[in-house]
Amino acid sequence: GCDFTAQCCSTVDTNIDDAIKLIDKVKGTNLPEIKVAVIDSGIASNSATKDRLDGGYSYLDGYSEDGTDDRKGHGSQVAGTIILNTLDNVRLYSYQILDANGDGLLSNAVSAIYLSITDGCKIINCSFGFVNSAFYSSMVEAVEFATNNGVTIIAASGNDSLELNTSQEYPARCEDAIAVGAVNHNKVLASFSNFGKGVDIY
Repeated sequence: GCDFTAQCCSTVDTNIDDAIKLIDKVKGTNLPEIKVAVIDSGIASNSATKDRLDGGYSYLDGYSEDGTDDRKGHGSQVAGTIILNTLDNVRLYSYQILDANGDGLLSNAVSAIYLSITDGCKIINCSFGFVNSAFYSSMVEAVEFATNNGVTIIAASGNDSLELNTSQEYPARCEDAIAVGAVNHNKVLASFSNFGKGVDIY
């Protein structure tokens, strides 16, 4: 029952469709498989995702062990955005750390980063943030480990309308993570988005 509509305006307003068309010309060739980890609320397995979803794991009690019991919908929307803007060689792995309320533990997020690297993921999407956690150093170490192993961490800058450095949002605050802020449909900073030094792209 989750919505898979891509809700990122940039996928509509930029020339990404042109890029996809260029890649599409080589569809018949043997493109390398790219494994992308989505650490989030899970990815529901349905007609929109089942052909791209290759694995996963849930850290939550009472949820499906494979990370496909998404009761929040956020992870499924992230997956929808990736699916709509990539070719079939991009494979998704769901690591469920957030429950139906969007709550989760930093320790599970850190563990999910290590597990996804073990599973061969080369890109890890972290559309979450932990603020002022006593254990943030473990997240910094996990992101550094990922980077040292050729894995790219993409992290949400946060939705607190604060300077990123003030918000203490992790993993976005990690030096090696690519921190992403939000713009609205007018291509200006969204009112809720964190911003400033440390944000790499909007």
